[in-house]
Amino acid sequence: MNQNRQTKFLNRISKLSVLLMTIAYFAFDDVTWLKNITTMFFLLMSVVSAGSFVFKRKTAVSIYLTWGLIWIAICYLSTLWSVKPKSTLQYSGMTLQCILIGIGYVLMDSKLDIRNFLLFAVTAAGVTLMVRLAIVTPSNAWGTERLGTNIGIHVNGIAGSLLIAELCAMMRYMETRRRLYLLSVIAMLGFIFLCASRKALVMGTIVPVLIYMLYVHAEGKANVKRLARYFLGALGVIIIAVIIMRTPLIYNIAQERMEGFINSITGKGEVDASTLERQELGMAAMKVFYEHPVYGVGLNGFRFASRAYYRGRQLYAHNNYKELLADLGVIGTTIYYYIYAVIVFINVRLFKKVFEAKVLLLLAVMMLILDYGWVSYALSDVQLLLVFVLARTVRIRNELQGIETTGGKEQ
Repeated sequence: MNQNRQTKFLNRISKLSVLLMTIAYFAFDDVTWLKNITTMFFLLMSVVSAGSFVFKRKTAVSIYLTWGLIWIAICYLSTLWSVKPKSTLQYSGMTLQCILIGIGYVLMDSKLDIRNFLLFAVTAAGVTLMVRLAIVTPSNAWGTERLGTNIGIHVNGIAGSLLIAELCAMMRYMETRRRLYLLSVIAMLGFIFLCASRKALVMGTIVPVLIYMLYVHAEGKANVKRLARYFLGALGVIIIAVIIMRTPLIYNIAQERMEGFINSITGKGEVDASTLERQELGMAAMKVFYEHPVYGVGLNGFRFASRAYYRGRQLYAHNNYKELLADLGVIGTTIYYYIYAVIVFINVRLFKKVFEAKVLLLLAVMMLILDYGWVSYALSDVQLLLVFVLARTVRIRNELQGIETTGGKEQ
């Protein structure tokens, strides 16, 4: 009895470490000491909860650990040929921190199966971020500038965190039908809109609809009416959004950016300065890649190499593919995206057999699309979503094939 109580207590403390760490990285990404403390607590609990873990092939731990070690190795090795070794070491450390969090998650998940709790934790972190934004944003800034400008975190980073939290909340809503999750989805989409992040707004509108359709389809044809009601509700949201967008103050921070984004795709109309800058930086990154195609110029090296190609300024490429090609060449980029290839390959094979594979494949494809518009390899929230998708992918594959795992059911 005492041992059972100790196990339950340990499980609760482990989940608490997940919650605190998630809130720190999503809602307080600018508070370094808080992230460091919660990360150490989380890593400690992941090791304790894993206990006497046995390294086995074809498990999420073995796949992620092997990939992570190789990925970190190439990041640190790039210091040898980097145009800015000190910066490469700094970014390699940030990347290492992401990998350690991923290793901690797969270790803990291998024992506790914390899939549902992580979705809750990320949702809670997104709500915490919204509360923080609501408190620190001056009243005269609402609708006059991009939300989050004065918080000390990159605005697009805030929108990206809210997007990930929104998708986690949507998945939990579809599984539990608790309206608080649905309200969280709506609120997060509204905050993303005010952040005026184009990629997050597009994905935050489309992907939840696709998730809803996948769940409804899995539940059977009896839910067609529910699907129709959802689309009517979505239409109402669009109409309200159009009305809001016609408000001059909001037009300045959101609609102009969206118009520029759409025009850059269609090739018609005017393109805003931000879109032009991204295009030019992308071309600069490719020029660096063409000159250093195999190894690149070192992790985060493009930021310094870009001065020779882009107006003498140090900027990043706003594109994970081009940034990695410039920084680490074909070798490093191939290593990084290998883990995505594993996820996509397994879920394509399971697509018709397991429902969850469809959702996981959708999330993986979304992340690959988003990488066209941001640099994500050192973003902790993106890497947490990546390791979550990998862990679930490998678990359902192993359960289907009867491969032994060390995990249990979530309590």
